[in-house]
Amino acid sequence: MTFFASNTNYLEGNTRAQDPIYSVQAHVIYHLSSGIWMALDGTYYTGGQTRVNGVNDADRESNSRAGVTLALPVNRYNSVKVYASTGVSTRTGSNFNTFGVAWQYRWAEAL
Repeated sequence: MTFFASNTNYLEGNTRAQDPIYSVQAHVIYHLSSGIWMALDGTYYTGGQTRVNGVNDADRESNSRAGVTLALPVNRYNSVKVYASTGVSTRTGSNFNTFGVAWQYRWAEAL
């Protein structure tokens, strides 16, 4: 959940407020040999409607995204994670594609 405070000095003294954004995520993970794992990811979020001086804007979000993740171990403490996601349904904004590569370091030897 993300909360926003009112901006009481928005564009020459107007007040802009935003509702919270609620989200839920789900992951289906498949563990392969040698510490390799992959996941299908899904996210849904809604809310975030804004108001200026109490008048609602037509910008409430109600969006869903889907993605994939692949983690490849380098050794027992390090791994490389490759991920991508895309918008599935978009009411307002958030219709974009992402791709990334991340280096992960695990402090503990085993979980």
